[in-house]
Amino acid sequence: MVRWSQGLARGRDLCYASACKIPLFSQEWLRAMRDVSMMSLKRKLEQERALVPLVAQVWGVSPGQNDASTIALIMQQMQNAHAARSVWEVLSAPERLCLFHLVGSGNPVEPQGLTLSSLCQSTELPTACVEEVAESLRARWYLVDVGTLSPPSKKGRRSAGSPSEPVIFPFRECLEQLWRTGLEIFRPEADRSNFELLDLLSTMPTQQLSQLASKCHVGAHSSYGFYAVPVLSARELQQRVAQALCHPLMAFELLHMLSPSAQEIFLWLCCQRGKVKASEVRVHLGPGDFNAVISTLEAHALAFDTLTSDGTRWLFIPSDLLTQVSHEAELWAEDDQRYALRPLGENAAAEHASQHPIVLYDLATVVGMSYQMVIEPTKENRLPKRLRVKIRPLLHGRTRTDEAGEDVYVDQVFQTAKALGLLCCVQPADEEKRRYQPGAKLPEWSELTLVGQAQQFLHWWKETGTSWMDVRPNGRVLSSSSITHQQITGQLKRCVPGQWYHLDALLYAIWRQVPLGLYDYSQHALIKPIPLRTKREEWVQREAMTSVGHLTGTLSELGIVSLGSTKETAESYDLFCVTAFGAAVLAEADAQSETQAPQLIVQPNYEVLLMEFCPQLVYRLLPVAQVLRMGVVSTFRLTEATLFTGLASGVKLADLLFFLEEHSAPKELPQNVVYTIKDWAKAYREFQLSEVIMIETPEAETEENLRRVLGNLAVDLRHVAPGIFLVISQGASFGDLRKRLRLAGIVVRGEPSKSKRK
Repeated sequence: MVRWSQGLARGRDLCYASACKIPLFSQEWLRAMRDVSMMSLKRKLEQERALVPLVAQVWGVSPGQNDASTIALIMQQMQNAHAARSVWEVLSAPERLCLFHLVGSGNPVEPQGLTLSSLCQSTELPTACVEEVAESLRARWYLVDVGTLSPPSKKGRRSAGSPSEPVIFPFRECLEQLWRTGLEIFRPEADRSNFELLDLLSTMPTQQLSQLASKCHVGAHSSYGFYAVPVLSARELQQRVAQALCHPLMAFELLHMLSPSAQEIFLWLCCQRGKVKASEVRVHLGPGDFNAVISTLEAHALAFDTLTSDGTRWLFIPSDLLTQVSHEAELWAEDDQRYALRPLGENAAAEHASQHPIVLYDLATVVGMSYQMVIEPTKENRLPKRLRVKIRPLLHGRTRTDEAGEDVYVDQVFQTAKALGLLCCVQPADEEKRRYQPGAKLPEWSELTLVGQAQQFLHWWKETGTSWMDVRPNGRVLSSSSITHQQITGQLKRCVPGQWYHLDALLYAIWRQVPLGLYDYSQHALIKPIPLRTKREEWVQREAMTSVGHLTGTLSELGIVSLGSTKETAESYDLFCVTAFGAAVLAEADAQSETQAPQLIVQPNYEVLLMEFCPQLVYRLLPVAQVLRMGVVSTFRLTEATLFTGLASGVKLADLLFFLEEHSAPKELPQNVVYTIKDWAKAYREFQLSEVIMIETPEAETEENLRRVLGNLAVDLRHVAPGIFLVISQGASFGDLRKRLRLAGIVVRGEPSKSKRK
């Protein structure tokens, strides 16, 4: 054991010396990397598919749809320096030493690889140890393979008949990254934790550096206007980015673009003096993709990882960057604790705001109105004032007052129903104006559960900006954007249903995702540094009202959140909680259908009570009943006019009676209601109008003979009297009919009406 340890120590010293013989990233070394005589892991995986999941596990790759896609992901991952460090990290000390000598054995003339004896000599490890390590690198880690190499002849050429000698070859796909990252272990000067920020930026790929420069507002405006002309060299760009990152708030501007887990790791690093072992980071991060978080932080030049001589992997913040951000990071960490989005416990506040999805009730109401009333919008797409006044008492949503002092909520609900495809605005006939009628997506919508409808509405709301106006505390409309909608719903998903939270904590979490606005576009320069807390206070005064408006408006009216207060003023909300219904909506999972539909109560006064809002039953009643009240308990009224509307829309009398009886409690309908509905139906009259072309022929002309003349022309022929036929067009025009008759040798007289002439 002592002898082996001494050999390992001497092997490391020898490794430094042998590595120094190969210039770092020299042209000869790069040519050696491209030597196709090395073993190909891709070819091996294509031939031995059973190895694909094993190699994928070594490189931290999730299996793809098939082996081919998984192999492609593995090849891509092998070019990732963070993945290569993860491989070095799990190897034992002898494995690291042998592998470094193997990947560092590049030669632009000879094939890559070392014989077992050469590897023993270069590492000064016992033969048995080297044999065991080589087998582990081949069969456990799949980083090398064994081939044969004929010994050279006296003239330097290989003899065809000479015996072959086993050689250990590194796979060429992973060679470059393993060599680059392995230098961090075996060359002290390659330890990246000692690099300054500018040196680390110089190792970034050009495209990644350009993206970072854009995020740091470097080169945002040039003297060449809109043309993207490169005006900075690579070194100048690195220097400009390093200068921008020295702005005390630039690191936090970049942090606002990252996920909460990446933000937390960076702040934790700052509190740990900027350097932590990767094993501790994994524990702190919990379940999640470690390499993904590290890659994100490095792509934004906020934190980097490196390996040290003992094989330990570290995550660190460059010392010059840490000096700039440490103070603000400490304050940020304090605010994170103060405004953490954590539940306050049960019964923290009394509930003040309704948690029912009143927006869905209002959408059903306006659909019912479109059945039972002629609703013709004006040229400005607004309803006439008399209709707004008539419909508004049936709606539940809060008043939205525009600049003219008028409530726009009725128009907003109609326009939203149109945007969702529940209504359409069409012109039924040439002599009539545009009016609201049932839309193409209404049948699909009516079959959704309440949760499913809320999910569709929320998805539409998150993608829209000004189409749906929220409301300020004073009742004025509040404009917003889809980005704000997505930010607030994303934070609500983190909340435990039924638990109360401070509104300030939600606002703070949203602010953590908002850009800090460090670039002054009028001056083409970064703004002067100001404390982060000052920036947050300015945002709260300027923008926080929008998020509060979403909570008190749309999200409350959709039943996703309930609002509460610890203050005496009921309208001054400072607490919120996500309802159980809201959690189901935010989960975006397929909504389960109700196990049992609620029952109807048909009363002798022709009123129908629905004891629970069920979309399937509500939308079956809307064509045939007048809406008196829509809500948890809904009330409808059957009238002769509403029955006529339902029959005109395609409802059958027998189906209507069966539906009412099937869902009623008790099952038997009041006799007076049944008799009256049948009497009303007898008075229903429906005529079918069709435009026809009349053909006058000699009385001897038969229908069979005329059909033979018309052939396959798209018309419907009817014989109404001797010598008189009616032709109903099913696609053929007057001219087509006349042409067909003339081709049969018939003299045709008559012209189409003026309205049909073109």
